[in-house]
Amino acid sequence: MTFDDATARLWALPIPVLGPLPPPFGLDLSAEWQITAGKVTEESVNWDEIEILNARSEAGLFVSGEEIARHRTVTHLLCPACGEGRDLCFLGHWGSPPDLLCTCGHRWTPWSDSPQYGTWRMMHVITEAFHQRQSPRA
Repeated sequence: MTFDDATARLWALPIPVLGPLPPPFGLDLSAEWQITAGKVTEESVNWDEIEILNARSEAGLFVSGEEIARHRTVTHLLCPACGEGRDLCFLGHWGSPPDLLCTCGHRWTPWSDSPQYGTWRMMHVITEAFHQRQSPRA
């Protein structure tokens, strides 16, 4: 397989691995969790533009932090039924993608196109709740 120069550099970018997180010591892996997370945010990156900025930087051209920040977008996850985005609740188990529940009672599965990412988000939320000593659902 051969890559052009831009594709090769893109493949070389450090991208965090979304592999399984190790469970915190003492976590009951069979527990079903219900964790109110408030607003859920996601950061997306325009990788094409970041690659262009990387190439400019490697060529010795000035790239400002403002230019880099402009290609990162933070969005809030909203309920697809009612548009509510406050006090979203993660429902699920360690090692599986979550369902989200809004304050109106709508339940849906976010990130259905990327179950690995959903699972990583659920494990991250459980880890944070566990460290704050929030209990699983009774």
